[in-house]
Amino acid sequence: MSEARAHILATIKTALGRNRLNPEARRVLEDRLADPKANVIPARAKIGPNGAHKDLIERFLEETGRADATAERLADLAAVPGAVARFLAAAGLPGRIKAMPDPVLRTLSWTSPGTAPGFTVAYGPASPEDTAGLALAAAGIAETGTLMLVSGPERPVTINFLPETALVVLFAGTIVGAYEDAWKMLRDRAVGGRPFMPRAVNLITGPSRTADIEQTLLLGAHGPQRLHILVIDDAATA
Repeated sequence: MSEARAHILATIKTALGRNRLNPEARRVLEDRLADPKANVIPARAKIGPNGAHKDLIERFLEETGRADATAERLADLAAVPGAVARFLAAAGLPGRIKAMPDPVLRTLSWTSPGTAPGFTVAYGPASPEDTAGLALAAAGIAETGTLMLVSGPERPVTINFLPETALVVLFAGTIVGAYEDAWKMLRDRAVGGRPFMPRAVNLITGPSRTADIEQTLLLGAHGPQRLHILVIDDAATA
């Protein structure tokens, strides 16, 4: 731990009037962190009686619609550029997009059939002038049609919030039932033999919205006003 971070945490601990944990309390806390227990899982977040994962995919798609997002299913990752170009053209938007510099998205061919001539893509963090952004989700949560996006050098969070139009690639194999399942998916990943936990995790359900003013719903108040999800049906995972 850096000296600056240690100082900040010590200041917070002093302000809260907390001292160092006793050994027993520390053991209980470490056990809970090492083996977290799920709370009550609602029935809507569970796989149906036939046990098919497709139930969760269908529920996810249904819930995204309830949240004013749109979605389409694609046979494979190679179909993404054409789907992006079609969506932007239908929305009357310029034929360009800023994409996360994730290795998965970098494999895309933007000169493939279905992509309009002159369509351009740039990789990197989003800027205020970017009209559309392309992100890669870590998971989809069927319970509420929510996307889980994680931060990292190749997944800048600005892509999630600055462009007014957000397109997100989601592999069907990463759609889970409940929020607890998505968090477990993150905890189960290991980097260098250690559990993986990103600096930031964004849970996104539909376009940005607010009803603070006279209870009138306004989309795009604090982020994208359009959210389109590209669900890839192959067996790969994000």
